[in-house]
Amino acid sequence: MNNELDELFENKKFSELKKRFEDMNEVDIAHFLETIRKDDVLFVKTFKLLHKDLAAEVFSELETETQQQLMELLTNNEVANLVKEMYVDDAVDFLEELPPNIIRRILKSTNQETRDNINKLLSYKDNEAGSIMTTEMVYFRRTQTVDEAFKAIREHGRDLETLSLFYVIDNNRKLEGVVSIRELMMAKPSDKLEDIMEKNAIFETTHSDCEEVANRLAEYGFEAMPIVDSEQKLVGIVTLDDVIKVVQQAATEDMQKMMAIRPIDKPYLKVSGWKHAKSRIVWLLVLSLAAIGTGAIIEGFEDALRYMPILMAFIPMLMDTGGNCGAQSSTVIVRGMALNEIKASDFFRVVWKELQVAFYCGLIVGAVNFIRIIIQYGGDQWGLGLVVWLGLWATMIISKMLGAALPTMAKRMKLDPAIMSAPLITTFADILGLLCFFGFAVWILQITI
Repeated sequence: MNNELDELFENKKFSELKKRFEDMNEVDIAHFLETIRKDDVLFVKTFKLLHKDLAAEVFSELETETQQQLMELLTNNEVANLVKEMYVDDAVDFLEELPPNIIRRILKSTNQETRDNINKLLSYKDNEAGSIMTTEMVYFRRTQTVDEAFKAIREHGRDLETLSLFYVIDNNRKLEGVVSIRELMMAKPSDKLEDIMEKNAIFETTHSDCEEVANRLAEYGFEAMPIVDSEQKLVGIVTLDDVIKVVQQAATEDMQKMMAIRPIDKPYLKVSGWKHAKSRIVWLLVLSLAAIGTGAIIEGFEDALRYMPILMAFIPMLMDTGGNCGAQSSTVIVRGMALNEIKASDFFRVVWKELQVAFYCGLIVGAVNFIRIIIQYGGDQWGLGLVVWLGLWATMIISKMLGAALPTMAKRMKLDPAIMSAPLITTFADILGLLCFFGFAVWILQITI
């Protein structure tokens, strides 16, 4: 398909290109426009081939830099028409990425109602439900009939993001219930909404955390969540497509934090090497300094290593095993918290569960290495095998305890569990694991230091 579009574009057959656009998905059109954005004149000319409704949908799918480029090339009137056709929440997402001078120009080009809605949504914090909700929705009074509801849907539904759920309010705009399109279709035209609506409506507030809203939508299987203000008045809805973006962004941030990287909200290739370095260098410096403790322990047991140099051969295995164990536990725990499967109050249950996992894993891994040492070094080296067994066992217990306890403690302290990253846990586990390993060596092998 792209080759055919490229050929039409290269030959400047814009009338045929326009016809092709009418049968294409907005995401595919956006991908095509990204490939031709280098030529300003032809880029704008191609974008203007789109019908106004389709243009708004395609614009929402473009990269932020491309959107900004387009805003600078369009006239004020064209900008106003484009923003008018966009869903308000998409317009807000786009505006948040732009420089202030372009935002002012766009807002001046829009009508008062659109401007008020955009300014209202821009006032919320990035992690609040109010920042991703849309104010474009159809709502009813409880005394209205099903027939009246369908008339309103036919009149205003064309511009809505979702037509699966509708909300019922009182005279003060307070949320009273919810009714689905299925229930409307199954009811009689003369039935009143108060008789068929679900009275115990599930909702969130404008200041609810976006991830919490995402979890609630997944829990109840809704396509949209009603959002109310502090007075329980209906002010908007959060739709599934907005939540997907939130979940993707949150998952990306958690992965970056767990690898000791300061989150960057731009695509990898759009960020300079220096900015990537700045996002990583702080934790690398902290962890490198923290690793001094590991060196100090090895240096402190220098006599033990001189007496039995073979102990040095097992240190890398010990440290790698500890790091892997800590990473496993912290990843599982942080992900469980993100999915709301694990709560801060589950601290002791989580630690006990990971202690059991560490016990079984340490028992099996240590036993295998004990047998391996006996086979490799001879039966008289049972003492060395026991030291390695117990050292691995202790290291795995410590690593998994840290991997379970630190993220859970962070959650209880209202911090992001992901900041207790795997590299941080690995560093602490290395220090404590080596102490145990050398302690067992001194005790079992009767080494004098």
